[in-house]
Amino acid sequence: MKKLILLSLVVAVALSVAACFSNGDDYYEDAHPGIVVEEEVPESLVGGTPDQPSRERMLANRIDHVGDASGVGRLLSFLPVFDENFTQNMVSLHTESEPYGLILYFEPNPQHWNGENMAASPEIQTYSDYLFESIGNLGYITFKYRMSPSVSGAALEVDEYTELITITRD
Repeated sequence: MKKLILLSLVVAVALSVAACFSNGDDYYEDAHPGIVVEEEVPESLVGGTPDQPSRERMLANRIDHVGDASGVGRLLSFLPVFDENFTQNMVSLHTESEPYGLILYFEPNPQHWNGENMAASPEIQTYSDYLFESIGNLGYITFKYRMSPSVSGAALEVDEYTELITITRD
């Protein structure tokens, strides 16, 4: 439990730092010349600004290992919100054995929450695809949510979250 709390704290700090200092939009193109990114992208995931980053920005910051907490945090900071009723609160990195994975924990967004459960949407698949392309050894992503906000600064209580969906790398 102490490891999970510490890991959550490290990822939260990494997200904050990455949002402030991330740069490298040309890194992927420089390191991988000739790679063309082609895919129809849902309108909600198109952009390049901090609140609606593009796939290219994620690929420019690609990492090899899910155990790179600061890299994972940076990539997550590039992703837009796919359900305005919920906000991503914490992330858990599973790196002890294959398949390696991420568990993303969501909570109600008090400004927009309508009292309904989180629902799987096409954006979740695109969100996951971007992460699979951007994290070399990522094997799965699990989305979990809870129906009430947690207490600020409290430990992650995994039993209070409901699994929405797990998506695996195909």
